[in-house]
Amino acid sequence: MKSMLIRYIRVSLPLFVFLIISTIAIKATFAQKKDKPEKKEEQKQEQEADNGEVFGQELSNENYIFGDAMQAYLLEKMMDQNFAKSLPLFQTCIKIYPKNAAAHFKIAEIYVKKDSLDKAVPYVKKAIELNPQNKFYYTLLAEIYHKQNRFTAAVEVYENLIKNIPKSENYYYNIATIYTYQERYKEAIEVYDKLEKKFGIDEEIIKRKQKIYLQLKDVNSALKEGQKLIDTYPDVVEYKEAQAEILINQKKYEEAKKLLLSVIEHSPDNSYARLLLSDIYQIQGDTPNQLKEIEIAFNNPDLDLEAKIRVLTGYYMVIENENKRKTAIKLAEMTLKNNPESSKLHFYYGDFLRFDNRFKEAREAYTKAVELDGNNYQAWTSLLDTDIQLQDYEALIKHSEEGLELFPNHAIFWYMNGVGHFFKKKYDNAIESLEQAKMLASENKEILTEVHKYLGEVYQATKEYAKSDIAFEEALSLNPHDVFILNNYSYYLTLRKDKLNRAKELSTKLVQISPNQPTYMDTHGWVLFTMGDYKNAKTWIEKAAQLSNDGTIIEHYGDVLYKLGQVQEALIQWQKAKTAGGTSNMIDKKIADKKLYE
Repeated sequence: MKSMLIRYIRVSLPLFVFLIISTIAIKATFAQKKDKPEKKEEQKQEQEADNGEVFGQELSNENYIFGDAMQAYLLEKMMDQNFAKSLPLFQTCIKIYPKNAAAHFKIAEIYVKKDSLDKAVPYVKKAIELNPQNKFYYTLLAEIYHKQNRFTAAVEVYENLIKNIPKSENYYYNIATIYTYQERYKEAIEVYDKLEKKFGIDEEIIKRKQKIYLQLKDVNSALKEGQKLIDTYPDVVEYKEAQAEILINQKKYEEAKKLLLSVIEHSPDNSYARLLLSDIYQIQGDTPNQLKEIEIAFNNPDLDLEAKIRVLTGYYMVIENENKRKTAIKLAEMTLKNNPESSKLHFYYGDFLRFDNRFKEAREAYTKAVELDGNNYQAWTSLLDTDIQLQDYEALIKHSEEGLELFPNHAIFWYMNGVGHFFKKKYDNAIESLEQAKMLASENKEILTEVHKYLGEVYQATKEYAKSDIAFEEALSLNPHDVFILNNYSYYLTLRKDKLNRAKELSTKLVQISPNQPTYMDTHGWVLFTMGDYKNAKTWIEKAAQLSNDGTIIEHYGDVLYKLGQVQEALIQWQKAKTAGGTSNMIDKKIADKKLYE
């Protein structure tokens, strides 16, 4: 025993004091947050959590032993180790000094960190028995019981804490939280009522009680709680706004409107109240008053931009409604007057314009958005989309290249660049960009499908038919129901008179997916025509010609009629086709000679 004591006494006094202070500092970061603690009192009790009886009139051998254990504990904690050294040291400490509450507590803490909750329980219980005035011992035990789903036991621990330690009534919050978790709502309300009697009307207590009442669908009780806040603090408009929100959620619109109008009467610049009021008018279909309240709110410089943007984004849900869309555009324009440097706002404005088919204006908005914030990824992709909508492929190439300077590893920019080059017939550039997109989009099925699709188009244009077929087949393996691929691929095979059975398979699937689309009917009919099945070809192409005024379809109808020996009827259709436009360069010769040229 003597040699053991000598070993512990080697810990110097300054080091021991440092260790204890360090322990207190670390413990502070893990201490439970309370609703109404005094900082000095908190620090004092945190000190008690770790050292228990360690700070006495003099540094005893017991304190040196505990200090050595704490030194090992702190080092292991900093190095994120498993407390292999400190745990046996604390165990030695309680073996020699079984009444050291702090050592029992530290052992319990270590077992909790090791997730050995059952082992932790007897040690923390012993710590409480030895020092029933340290609240942290109780809270650790309650935490363990909570993790073990032993909620009744956890409540009992908190009740003992409140009973044994003065000024601990705020732990009733913990009890109420457990009751709420267990859906023991009546008991939770009773606990909150106790707290209210102790501390008076409190916003947090009211909110918690309201949440429970709403969970129980007891709207009247929830509103009564809110009214208590309003009556106690009549000058705090936030409580009236919160009450109005509950009324709106419960569809008590007239009561909410009355409350909000009273707020606005005393505070005309209250933008939040006006926005709530505008919500009511929107629900009631009163568009003029809705817009009036929103405009007043939006023109208030005190209403922050994020609040305005939240209102604007709400219009995405109703963007297909033309009137709502027009309102969104108007509000965005109002907001932009006061916030012209907001990239996010220009982006939303562009979206509303794009949904309104105002693509040129939308592109201007997106362009401004990326000028203000080059990292606005959504604005970039929307900008590229509008280039495609406008069929402005020079702009698509330009904007995609600018985007690639910022997002070189994003497949979408390479893909869009490839599409732009394809439509400008710069096929080598298109292939280079699309291949890069394919490499980057290896995990993105949607983009990969599009990349293979356009590679098929490029190779068809360059007459590299084997590569074209491979690309289209790859695209179909990713999306076998893509009508664009089914239509174009089957039509190209027909033009080349190659793999006609595969073409028929594809076009048959095409008209099954989209049975009333004249272009697809014509494609299927033309596959049958090329295979010599003129009777069935006529059925499909005739239907297509009845639904469409497209010159190519009508010319095809004339061709199939000619093959069936209906020469005069064929001539009539060829003449119609010429008038419609978009025919083959053989149409005049067909008409002049009354003969089919293939």
